[in-house]
Amino acid sequence: MVIQVIVSTYEGQKITVDLCQDEKQLQLTTVLQLKQKIALKLPGKAGM
Repeated sequence: MVIQVIVSTYEGQKITVDLCQDEKQLQLTTVLQLKQKIALKLPGKAGM
């Protein structure tokens, strides 16, 4: 099972970000790791 979040950009785009493979990995995910994964999926350098 893949755990995903859907991020809405300022332009109204919806981007799906795969976070991890199971709930245990999700519990171990830090906020910094979450931010980094989202930043990698954003168009351009919006998250950098």
